[in-house]
Amino acid sequence: MAHRKSASGLLRGETERKTALVVLNRPLSRWTKRLWWNAELRVLADGAANRIYDGPEEVSMRSKSEKEAREEVMPDAIVGDLDSIREDVKLYYQQRNVLVSDQSEDQDSTDLMKSLKFVQDEMEKKGCGTNEYTVAVLGAFGGRLDHVLGHLNLLYQYQDMDLVLLDNCSLAMLIRGGKTTIDIDEECEGPTCGLIPLGGGETRATTTGLIWNLDKDTHVLQIGGLISSCNKIDGKVVTVDADGPLLWTSELRGDDHCD
Repeated sequence: MAHRKSASGLLRGETERKTALVVLNRPLSRWTKRLWWNAELRVLADGAANRIYDGPEEVSMRSKSEKEAREEVMPDAIVGDLDSIREDVKLYYQQRNVLVSDQSEDQDSTDLMKSLKFVQDEMEKKGCGTNEYTVAVLGAFGGRLDHVLGHLNLLYQYQDMDLVLLDNCSLAMLIRGGKTTIDIDEECEGPTCGLIPLGGGETRATTTGLIWNLDKDTHVLQIGGLISSCNKIDGKVVTVDADGPLLWTSELRGDDHCD
């Protein structure tokens, strides 16, 4: 089956595809404002509520004061075990009828996993199947390494979901086995990119649109062997024909390239 992937409209806030945004408990990104106002659904994972409460001016479109900005930038839900959100922040949003979902009884899933399940349920209520919307997870990199590895693992767990992980400098998404076309926004993405076989075992792939293209006949990707890191995008379209899933990652350019 042929697939098509793109984050360009998502990054520019110009996508016609429905988007759900999950914000993690990391410093707010330069992409937060664009993603926030383009999202159909906005979910804060536990302590991310503190970040939005403390820095609403970074997200606000029109407010002049911190108080006005805080009233303007209102999430749809706060989800998690709620061990990081401050009590004053929780009370503030509860008083404004924001759903605060305490899922502390579930200790077998992370706040992000809880948030993704919430997104699935809410988008289903809106009549959207899993393949009809994109979920952007902001703040997915940086911080503790075990968190980052857990986030990458979720790309493999949620293969039926169009899931994009982002921070200030990078994005990551899963390329499923078969033929995939990746549409590149040259002003926002690149030039550095990578194709990483995190799923285990050997993966063969043939690519076009990279400076150093892969060939199934000569390149075997494998953790502990060859991985295509520090590659570079060469054009507006990258194609990948792989016999298994691969992690696609691309560098995100500075603010001056995406205005």
